[in-house]
Amino acid sequence: MKGLAAIPGPAEMARAYAKLQGAKGALAPERIVRMAQWSRFDPRLLEQLVSHLALYWEDISPLALRKGALASPWPATLAVVLEHAALLFRAGKRERQELQLFSYWSKMITLGIPPAENELYFIGLSAFGGKRAREEALYSSEPYRKWGFFGRDIAIQKWSGDAPRSLSLTARKNIALDLAKRERRFTVGAYLFACGNAISRRQAERDLGSFSFLDPRGKNRARVYVYRGALDQ
Repeated sequence: MKGLAAIPGPAEMARAYAKLQGAKGALAPERIVRMAQWSRFDPRLLEQLVSHLALYWEDISPLALRKGALASPWPATLAVVLEHAALLFRAGKRERQELQLFSYWSKMITLGIPPAENELYFIGLSAFGGKRAREEALYSSEPYRKWGFFGRDIAIQKWSGDAPRSLSLTARKNIALDLAKRERRFTVGAYLFACGNAISRRQAERDLGSFSFLDPRGKNRARVYVYRGALDQ
């Protein structure tokens, strides 16, 4: 795995936060690419960079961003930022035409960018092989998984609006299987909690009804889902 020539220190991170928080317009493409690289060391920086791109994307050259990303050690980090910005757009209920334009702009940037090689997005935040690292891999959210990374938390500030729905089917299935093996039987509410409330109740009910390792018992709100592996014992 390629890496940065130097890891950003606290002072450099502080300057990056200040640049983003005090920006009155779009930052230079080379600075955005550098911050995308640095975001692997701090989720807060990723969150702020996502907000910046969602706000000023129209003033940023997509070709300059693409060129900078392709020349960087981790090109796919910028793609992850763009995936989150797209979620922020949808959460903010933007006009359909604006969503389409942002999508075209993003595709110009990510054209030809290679995905990462199935690695944790955030570096140094969890012990190698530890519980958190395992959860990041098993329950990875779509903005990371799409670009070859493992990451669970969606980098969108809480004030942005509705919670994004971005847990992949694979991640949801892993969550349900893990819950079933641990609890043997559980409710749809327990599944929603395990998913971090990142899906709707209707989606949760559809999921649990379709997973072959679960046996639904009861009706309506009293329904529980029993692990079929426990029934065979």
